[in-house]
Amino acid sequence: MTKQCLLILLLFSFLSFPIRAQTPDKQGNHTVDRSSPTIPTPIHGVTVADNRDIRKNKYLNEVVESVSHLTSTPTVRLTYKLEGSDNNKGAKASTYLSATQEISKKTYIFGEVIDSAYEFCFDVADHKARWNDYVSTLGDYVDIWEVGNEINGNWLDNSDPIPIKGQTCPWKIPNTTDKDVITKMINAYHIVKKAGKTAALTLYYEPNPACTTSMGPAYDPITWASQNIPDDMKSGLDYVLLSYYRDKCLNFKPDLGALFTQFHKVFPNAKLGMGEWGYSKAKPGKTKLTELLNEGYSFHPDVPNWVGGVFFWEFGTDAVPYDPKPGSIWNVMNTDLSKQ
Repeated sequence: MTKQCLLILLLFSFLSFPIRAQTPDKQGNHTVDRSSPTIPTPIHGVTVADNRDIRKNKYLNEVVESVSHLTSTPTVRLTYKLEGSDNNKGAKASTYLSATQEISKKTYIFGEVIDSAYEFCFDVADHKARWNDYVSTLGDYVDIWEVGNEINGNWLDNSDPIPIKGQTCPWKIPNTTDKDVITKMINAYHIVKKAGKTAALTLYYEPNPACTTSMGPAYDPITWASQNIPDDMKSGLDYVLLSYYRDKCLNFKPDLGALFTQFHKVFPNAKLGMGEWGYSKAKPGKTKLTELLNEGYSFHPDVPNWVGGVFFWEFGTDAVPYDPKPGSIWNVMNTDLSKQ
């Protein structure tokens, strides 16, 4: 057999084997590279909240189309729903497996297992059970786990003075305290770390007394974090993020750069960024919303370990379905993300 014939046979033998997907996976415009334990920076954060259900095929397809067309590969915060009964507390992670897997083909995933508005619905044992379920079931597809959402808020247990307006639990509300909130945060952190996964913590900022608020000084993010987060978490958290809704205090512009400088002192090893940005009241008009988005995504304080984020809370309603027309909120988002 000639050398030329042998080479041809070898070539055909090679082509007969199935071609397997490699990491990174190219999905449309995006490259999702999970070969590294950390995702690329800056983080282009958007949120798909649970006011619409990604487990419904129509909406899931709309979300996938919207995020797939973004110029920059986004990191999508998925907020998992609160549902169930006294005997079955919370949507099981298995019901989200297919949708999470599908979105993860196009984006990085930031998993929000329990939103701050739902925290008071879970006692310590049920909270731990939900976290074990989600991390073990969805761990292959979630890149960052949010072990506490707006964790210093004074509405996360039912012994605090501010009730959750318009929010109820689908089961009997347990008696919980500030101490329970801390215990649940610590448990979630250790579940994530034991699984070898990445942990993020989101703190909440609402200036006091500049804003009309019932949050006392003890709930200031730096004060609360310094007093209530264990040292191993302060040094071991991978990300520390800030939730800030500026429409709660329009006449006051805080020095967020100074605040993140303090964050870096408390969490010296953590990557820092904005964890929630949006509107807490009525949806603003398109001009005001565009200004709000531009402000959030252009924010870049001069602090070490800054990664961006922002995670516009209403992306899943305001930028889904995909709408590339000039002036659309999707188009504004696409431009802002690409400039981060």
